[in-house]
Amino acid sequence: MKNLAGAAGEPPPIIFREVTAAYGAEPVLDSFSLEVLPGEILTVIGHSGCGKTTSLKLINGLARAQSGSVTVFGQEVGALGPKQLIALRRRIGYVIQGVGLFPHLTVWKNITYVLDLLREEREQSRQKALSLLGLVGLEPELLRRFPRELSGGQRQRVGLARALAFSPRLLLMDEPFGAVDGITRAQLQRLLLGLHRDLRPTIYFITHDIGEALALGDRVLVMRRGRIEQLGPPAEIRERPASDYVRQLTDTIIYKK
Repeated sequence: MKNLAGAAGEPPPIIFREVTAAYGAEPVLDSFSLEVLPGEILTVIGHSGCGKTTSLKLINGLARAQSGSVTVFGQEVGALGPKQLIALRRRIGYVIQGVGLFPHLTVWKNITYVLDLLREEREQSRQKALSLLGLVGLEPELLRRFPRELSGGQRQRVGLARALAFSPRLLLMDEPFGAVDGITRAQLQRLLLGLHRDLRPTIYFITHDIGEALALGDRVLVMRRGRIEQLGPPAEIRERPASDYVRQLTDTIIYKK
């Protein structure tokens, strides 16, 4: 496992402190505390309703906590006004299941959408798009195509390129590879690990697949009923499960004899 201490004592980019979040009377997160380390891939797994996606939404201010605090890049998200939230979100890359590409825009315009908002020069924007296509293993001729003309795996790669367009220090990934076939998923997982090795962003990665969580995570966070069931490196989760729940998750992995 690589060193996750961060450069020169770099503080955690994400800190949850005793966070409680609820929809109605039922808490989705219950006194949830967590520090995400600089430059790590933290994979987050648990059954539906355990609070995974809510935790991600709290990071970028799409949900609000009833109590506790969420700090991102040293800013308490709940205390930010609308303009400050927009500024924070522009420092974060997003990759979601189904990609969320704009169907009426070409690959070029999808990748450079945020750069266009920041008024980057046209040729500079195009060169950045070409560079990012190469980075995610796609051919330059795809720039002029529309999302409907791409395969599912190509669309996911374009979504990843778009998330990397402004070199974010933090990537939020919500089931990003859940809608593609197994072979494409494995290719995308290898791509992500290579990009992470080269670019070193912090990645908060939500998945329903324990095999994916163990394969990608520097640490794995197992959630249950809004709390942390276990947090540790993949080998610890596999070999020393902290509860029957974690053991049941790891027992679902099929190993070839």
